[in-house]
Amino acid sequence: MLQINLGHVAVFIFIILPFAFVIGAIFTMSIAHVSALKKQADCLKEKSIEEKNNAPIY
Repeated sequence: MLQINLGHVAVFIFIILPFAFVIGAIFTMSIAHVSALKKQADCLKEKSIEEKNNAPIY
């Protein structure tokens, strides 16, 4: 049976929790970044389609 002492609790609070927080922040930022890139790609796609439709026919 593992005995929980204050040292283990301190290690958990000061090392593992910030690490988990940083990983969560990176994960959240990467998701936001990917969705922003998708939005940008869709916008560019729509723009190019509009330009093709408005292009003069020779």
